[in-house]
Amino acid sequence: IILTWNEAAERIYGYSAREAVGQPISLIVPRDRIQEVEMIAENTRVEKRLVSYETLRITKSGAPIHVSLTASPLTDANGNITGISIIVRDITESKKAEAELEEHRQHLEEMVQARTQELLAKTAELQTERENLAVANRKLIAQSEALRKSEERARLALQAGKMAVWDWHILTGEMIWNDELYHMLGYEIGAVKPSYDAWTSRVHADDQ
Repeated sequence: IILTWNEAAERIYGYSAREAVGQPISLIVPRDRIQEVEMIAENTRVEKRLVSYETLRITKSGAPIHVSLTASPLTDANGNITGISIIVRDITESKKAEAELEEHRQHLEEMVQARTQELLAKTAELQTERENLAVANRKLIAQSEALRKSEERARLALQAGKMAVWDWHILTGEMIWNDELYHMLGYEIGAVKPSYDAWTSRVHADDQ
């Protein structure tokens, strides 16, 4: 039974002292927490000291609120417990702030996890690209080496067979002679610039 009800209780719960005094404590306790009241009373009687809890209570409008309770025993002159005094502090706003902070923390954690996954995926992608480039580079080196060896074999074959070779780019007129062609035409290597005229000047008149 509620024996006293001050102005602070009126502000928190919305009941006037006239409405609350004489009523059972269940007036402000959710149905699923009635046993909690009995537990608080029993703990206070057994421990005979202040007992603090955070719990839910119900206002006159039916809205639930978070409260911090501090229960202490009331005793008579002989030290016998005659009742329990409960000091209530409304912590609804602080609980709301805690919930919002936790929600924000979880949101940040999810963002960090998502960004971490993105970075890991990008890192894996870059690693794959690097590996592909390394493979392509090795292939290019192998192809270049194969081409070099092929050109070297061709050069040796031409040299051994004393075969003269010349390349003529018809559009630009640029011409390239190998060393054997210089010798065949009677020129010192590099003595003249390879050209069509330089070549035809060494062709026998009967063959022109």
